[in-house]
Amino acid sequence: MDSPEATASEVDDSESMQLIRQAILFENIELLIDLVKENPWCYDRAKSLDLPNKNGKTALLLAAESGEGPALQALLQAGADPSRRDTTGHCALEAAHIAGHEHIAALLIEEIQRHNDSLNEAHERLIEACIEGNSETVDEIFSRHAKRKSDIDVLVNGKGHGKTALFMACTNGHNAVVQNLMRYKNFHVLLNEENGDSVLHAAVSSQNPILITLILENFPFLMTKVNSDGCNCLHWAAQCGSVEALQALLEFEFEDTFLKEIDTVGAPPYKFVVDVNEVDSQ
Repeated sequence: MDSPEATASEVDDSESMQLIRQAILFENIELLIDLVKENPWCYDRAKSLDLPNKNGKTALLLAAESGEGPALQALLQAGADPSRRDTTGHCALEAAHIAGHEHIAALLIEEIQRHNDSLNEAHERLIEACIEGNSETVDEIFSRHAKRKSDIDVLVNGKGHGKTALFMACTNGHNAVVQNLMRYKNFHVLLNEENGDSVLHAAVSSQNPILITLILENFPFLMTKVNSDGCNCLHWAAQCGSVEALQALLEFEFEDTFLKEIDTVGAPPYKFVVDVNEVDSQ
């Protein structure tokens, strides 16, 4: 999965961006403002602009505590992260308050609210796309909104309560959308807090063996999870009466570390269901 955070290979090392980072390093706000104005292309380099100096200050933090409104707005438009904190634990909003720049604080509050509203709207659109199986819309939403780790968490999980992107895509059996969502596999909530169902339960509900295998390839440990009714995925597949789902679960090649736990948790309920279900002979 590609992280939204900058890595050594992702950081722009052009001469102009190196100058910008030097301005951040030495807290030279005047030079920073001039460089940002002269290099509008750097608005696409938010990963580099969010790199901190030795005091943990990013370009946005420097602009906030210096009361530089135009620079602050330019950096916010570039996607600079207002939640980053310096070594004293202060974010840009707190730095502006401490420095007495209430107009800067007001700008930040307005931007944070606008950003949050935009993310919540994007989450609802993503959920709809996951239900309908519209992979192109999923691509477009991620391209526009997945700039920070916190953004991705809101996009895919929203406020939780089971209405998450991966749960919806799995429940509706959309292979391409689930594969798309796996770009951010470490961000997904995998268990529904209300009923204990996992995304593997949701995939089994779709009775789509390809999707079940895809989820197992990414999250094999979910095979051992039971919901609040004590129902694991083998149990659930048998209750659904899906031979294909059972085969996908039973034929998946698990690592040895999972096999003992799967047998211990899965065998008793599975045997019970096979005794009473209409698909006994199959």
